[in-house]
Amino acid sequence: MKVQYRLRRLDVFWLDNRNRTQEALLVDVISLVTGVK
Repeated sequence: MKVQYRLRRLDVFWLDNRNRTQEALLVDVISLVTGVK
């Protein structure tokens, strides 16, 4: 269930940051993944 919640948050994350550059998105994703760990 935690995985579903994380996936849902990731969906919202991508939707919210759709207008950013891919480089910024990559940094944000790395930060997000690191924060999850």
